[in-house]
Amino acid sequence: MSRLADLMDRVLQRVELNRDAIIADVASCVRIPNIVGHEGLAQDYMRSLYEGLGLEIDIFVVYEALVALDIERAERWRDPFFGALSDRAVNLNIGALRAGDWPSTVAGRAEMDCRIAFIPPQTIPDVRREVEARIAEVAASDSWLRDHPPTVEWFGWQAEPWRQDATHPFVSTLAEVTELVAGTPPPLAAATGGLNARHAAHFGMPAACVGAWGDGMHAADEFVTIDSVIEAAKIYAGTIVSWCGVTDGQ
Repeated sequence: MSRLADLMDRVLQRVELNRDAIIADVASCVRIPNIVGHEGLAQDYMRSLYEGLGLEIDIFVVYEALVALDIERAERWRDPFFGALSDRAVNLNIGALRAGDWPSTVAGRAEMDCRIAFIPPQTIPDVRREVEARIAEVAASDSWLRDHPPTVEWFGWQAEPWRQDATHPFVSTLAEVTELVAGTPPPLAAATGGLNARHAAHFGMPAACVGAWGDGMHAADEFVTIDSVIEAAKIYAGTIVSWCGVTDGQ
């Protein structure tokens, strides 16, 4: 690190790259969604006229079951590394809830889109079985859903969880440079969303994430500050020259 100040102004020149590490700064949500939908006809007069209920009521039975499952999983899967930035290592997010077509008919269809996160040692098949079992359980306990069971569809991209050793020299190097540039040590924590860094495991590489900051992540008014973009660029440059090194005279 003592050579960092001298090397920083040479970073745009040729460097001999040590291709065994990845710095990732782009994140996207891990999506292991399910659509819970069941077909009921608006012409089901016995249900719509005498009971006055539609599928928008039944979908909340499933909704409440998944909320309960989310709370249970949060308690069961506690992890100080994955939960370092919040009080949760895993979560089940119900991102969309739809039912019916217009106000003057009983809803004939209901759908719910969800995203679920999980950590090692759970796998995608494990999570699928857990969610589907809970939905089947609540459907079996409901007089109408028992005869009209919800269906579960898994769609979108799905990824297995991955854990980086926080004591790896590359992580330590990135942390040292970040502290030098930013003035404070960075938090060492695992993200609970989907990150491109997970691909490093397939190549036997270490990976860590650092980047610009702002507010409104995934919202329409999402932004990062210009100062943080410049600071992040300095961290990338410092990490490259510290980890990879440069050739003499270049």
